[in-house]
Amino acid sequence: MVQLSMRTAVSGLSVVLVVVVVAITFTTTYFTGLAAIDTVGRSYALAVVGSARYQVESYFDFPARRLESIGRMTRLPGFMLPTDDPTVWTVLNRTTEALLLFLMDVFDDSALVNVIFDDGSRASATKFPPVITRSMISSLFINDTVTRCCGRRKFIEHYTANMSVHEGPEYVGPALLFDGRVGIYQTLRSLLFGARNGMWQPPLFVLFEQVIPEPAFELPAFYPLRNASDTFIGVAIGSYSVSKIAVFLHAVKPTSGSDIFAVDQIGAILATTHATPFVTSRNTTDRNAVFPNNCATTAQIAGPSDTEFFIGCRAFARDFPFSPLQHISDDTDIMRPASPLVKSVSVSGDGTFYVAATPVENRFNVFSMFLVLLIPERDVVGDVYRARNITLAIVAVVLVLSVAAALAVSHAVVAPLAVVSRRMKL
Repeated sequence: MVQLSMRTAVSGLSVVLVVVVVAITFTTTYFTGLAAIDTVGRSYALAVVGSARYQVESYFDFPARRLESIGRMTRLPGFMLPTDDPTVWTVLNRTTEALLLFLMDVFDDSALVNVIFDDGSRASATKFPPVITRSMISSLFINDTVTRCCGRRKFIEHYTANMSVHEGPEYVGPALLFDGRVGIYQTLRSLLFGARNGMWQPPLFVLFEQVIPEPAFELPAFYPLRNASDTFIGVAIGSYSVSKIAVFLHAVKPTSGSDIFAVDQIGAILATTHATPFVTSRNTTDRNAVFPNNCATTAQIAGPSDTEFFIGCRAFARDFPFSPLQHISDDTDIMRPASPLVKSVSVSGDGTFYVAATPVENRFNVFSMFLVLLIPERDVVGDVYRARNITLAIVAVVLVLSVAAALAVSHAVVAPLAVVSRRMKL
């Protein structure tokens, strides 16, 4: 009985010591693994949204810099109003060349750029797919009632003399000869007359049959133009396709289960990697139709003779059919972040997501844009979880083997004592 009690005590003590050591190791490994996994997930989400931010900022910084360069050009000697002698076209020639340079390296095939001078004359340029980068249309207008009849002839002469160095059609028809000081110009004039910097504005819904055959949202930027005497002489206007933002977002989308959204300050979607369309549109004949602030109409830039218009609306994040986005749509820290941030969010029925958000900066930066990335936790740390589970399994096996080894060692220690005890009885 004494021998059995001694053996049991030694074995039990060995097993307890092994279990305690292994339990401490197991617990430490588990919670350290959880902390490491969370750190990995958050860092990864921030890195992805940071990459998207850099590319989108670069995309929108290009037209801002180009519009600023047009503003510097008009401060050179010679940019006085009225803009031109109808027999020379010096100012409009120089302006059009600047607009063509604007489009030389532009990423967006549907980009538009215009200059409207304060006397009603204007110059514009665009390139349209699938023509190669250096192919463009340019249109000119002389605001002079005497030579108005000759605008078409003067345009052809100008194109032949100046634009033939650029790849493109030998002849492009001129724009309609109407005064450039339409309603949108008057609005911009009032906004920019005393301004020293440009501004982005909420997206316009546009339709130009040759350039944008289907109604689409374009994000416009405006810059005030002044001459050498600091007199306001007009507005430079550039627009970029909102849909092109999605190209950059798709390029950095980290996993098949994740999605990235570009949203504005009212929570309406600008672009996304999600497959569900977020833009709806309808026809109207009402030039003065009233619509909510997530919508725009082609009537805003339509010509005076247009009678049919389109109204386009961008879905709000709260209404978009993606439950993780709906879940965070009321969180202003995420939807309108002041600086890059990341959170872990649990969504009922969808699991846990790492949500990273960042503002998009721009040198004009009146219109605010934010990027929101949602990555399922399992997509980011699935491999880490598997590695942790393997580690824990190894620890469990070590525990079992250690218990068996402890029992074997205790038996080896106690067995000789039993032999000695038997011999003493003899």
